[in-house]
Parts: sequence; structure tokens; C-alpha cells
Amino acid sequence: MVRFTVIIPVLLSVAAFVMSLMVLLAGKNPNFLPNVYLFRLDTSNIKPSGLNLDYSSIISSLPISTDEIPESIIDQVPSSLIDDLAQTVAKQLGLKDYYYSHIMNYCSGVVVLTGDPDGSGPNPATGNDTRVTYCSPINGLYAFNPVDIFQTELISNYTINDLGIPSEVESGAKALAVAYKVMFICYTIGVALSGLCVLLGLTIGWMETRAVAAIVGLLSILSALALAVGASIATAISIQLKNVFNEHMGQKVNVWADNDGGTFIALSWAAVLAMVLAMIYWAFGCCCGGSAGRRRRERREQRKHEQMMREI
Repeated sequence: MVRFTVIIPVLLSVAAFVMSLMVLLAGKNPNFLPNVYLFRLDTSNIKPSGLNLDYSSIISSLPISTDEIPESIIDQVPSSLIDDLAQTVAKQLGLKDYYYSHIMNYCSGVVVLTGDPDGSGPNPATGNDTRVTYCSPINGLYAFNPVDIFQTELISNYTINDLGIPSEVESGAKALAVAYKVMFICYTIGVALSGLCVLLGLTIGWMETRAVAAIVGLLSILSALALAVGASIATAISIQLKNVFNEHMGQKVNVWADNDGGTFIALSWAAVLAMVLAMIYWAFGCCCGGSAGRRRRERREQRKHEQMMREI
């Protein structure tokens, strides 16, 4: 029978196991926590600088002779219209509107209209909602690289050079490729050890001896340490890559990075805190568990002796 005093560290270990597993597997498919991610790239308004989408190139792409358009009319075309046309051309590149970075893969999504599509109802259609439509296969050795992703999704008529993405973007992503792999290893170890703490707490934790508390406590320390390292790397990646992407792609091609509002990082550090609290409990049991167990054995022996005396 599991003692009541063991329930607390077991529940803490369960909480750490669940939260860290959610972070590790987030985005494994479009329906499983797609909005829990390290960071997101917004390509919905991309302006590929490599395509030179200016007045002349857009006007020349029209299916009429430019000689038929008076120069005075061309000069009066507002720049906002040219920007809209440029974005329309960019949509034909084959890229999605959003790209989400997870630990073991990436997902992509599109902007969806909400409200009345034809604009005739009380709720005009707006494109302020997103839907994840694809998630790549999970891979423990995965590292997010937007250049590679864009290259695979561009239609055959375009190349990565057409986007005009600076080389610093790919350099920054490659520099953190090893960090991605270490992060995956740390989360995997943390999840496995926290799960093992749950099993041991439920099976042998009821003994409440120093040996049991020491074993489970050691595993709790290792799990907390692994999760802390993983969460630290995830925090650094989320901040560093977001800054690199915004600095080199924001103004140049109008691609911006943001995070998920802190959900990913919050879950990661909450799992670390839960394992630290469980570790403190088992450490206390390691110091005091033997004395408590000895007192319980003495009381059992005393009750047995009193029962024998009554029978005599």
C-alpha cells in the first residue's frame, strides 16, 4: 500500500513528466499542441528582395503593352497598391504563411479568414486567425533551418536566391544546430527519469527507508538537472534565433519571428521546478526516513508483543 506521504513527490514527478513530455512532443502532428513552439516565422507578408518587385517589373508583368498605359497614370499608382501586388506575387512562390519551430520538427500553417467571407454579414472577414496544416516527421537530430525549409517548398520556377535572404540567417541557424540536438537529448533524459521516479515512488516508495529515498532522490536530481539544461538551451535558442531572424530578415524581406507568448518556456521551467520540489522531498526522506521507519517497526513490534501477552 502506498503511504500518503509518498503521494506528494509522486504527484510532483507526474506533473514534471507530463509537462516535459508535452514540450518534447509538441507539434508532432497538426492537432497536437501546434501552438506550443520555440518561435514562429511570419512569412505572410514576405517581400522577396531578390525578385526586384518594383513598379517597372510589376507593370511589365501585366498582359498588356506598357505603351498603352499613359505615364501620368503609372506615376499616380500608390505605393500601397504596389506593395499589395508584390505580396500577391510572393504568394505564388509556394511558401506558407507561418513556420513553427519545435524540438524535433517544424510545422507550417496559413492565415484563415474569420467572420463572413463575402463581407456582407455583421462580422466582416478578417485574416487574423491561423491554422497549422503540416508538420514534418519527428527527428531527434532535427535542427531548424529556414533556408532549407524555404528551398524545399519553393516552386520550381524560383530559387532561394530570389527571396534575398541574407547569409547571416543560415549561418545563425547552423551555429545553433548542435544546441538543438543537445536540447533534445536533455529533454529525453529528463522525461525518462521523471517517469522512472513515478514508477519507483509508487512501487517501493512506501518502504520509506533511507536507501529508497536516496535512490529516487538521485534520479530526481538527474531529471531536474537534465530538464534545467534543456530549458536553458530552449530559452537561449528562442531568444537568439528570433533576434537573428528579425535583424536580418525583418526589414529586408519582411519576415518576422515571434514566440508563443512564453507557453513553451513556462512549461519547461515548471517541469524543472516540480522535479526540484520532488528532489527536496526525497532528500528530506533520505535524512529522516530511516528514523521514521525504525520508529514504525518498533511500534509494530510493541503491538505484537502486547497482543501475545493478552493471548497468554
